[in-house]
Amino acid sequence: MDAPAGQGAQLKRVAIGDNLVAPQAVLKWYEIAEAGIEAAIVALARQAAEGFAAGRHGEVGFAILHRCGEHFHFLLLCTWRGTNELWETVQFIDEGMAAFAPFDAPHAHRGTFCIWEMTAVSHETAAWRRFLLSPRREADLEDYLRNRYAGEA
Repeated sequence: MDAPAGQGAQLKRVAIGDNLVAPQAVLKWYEIAEAGIEAAIVALARQAAEGFAAGRHGEVGFAILHRCGEHFHFLLLCTWRGTNELWETVQFIDEGMAAFAPFDAPHAHRGTFCIWEMTAVSHETAAWRRFLLSPRREADLEDYLRNRYAGEA
């Protein structure tokens, strides 16, 4: 299927931020945008992610803050469960909003990750698989948490 006229793709970059470490969870931090994300939006996203992490119990995963337009941002909060399942909570913020909110999709068949997010998700999948096949010692978990991707999306 061809892209609609006037809607060409723009190259985006994946950047890493400090891991979000909460008493109940650890999330690697990724930011995806054409030209960066404003510090105020990053701060709101990290606040929302901290609230999300407070409800986890020993979970490990990653967060993707994706600037999708001039003012619209997705926050994808992903954790590994049952050792091999990736679970996701999606939040968003748009112009005029004071905080991130749940993104409710109206249909059972809905989007998961866009092409720009798939680079980080692919890296995370491979890194988690290596952890699963390791002896799963504390050092192996630390290796997973240090193994992050930055570059073209």
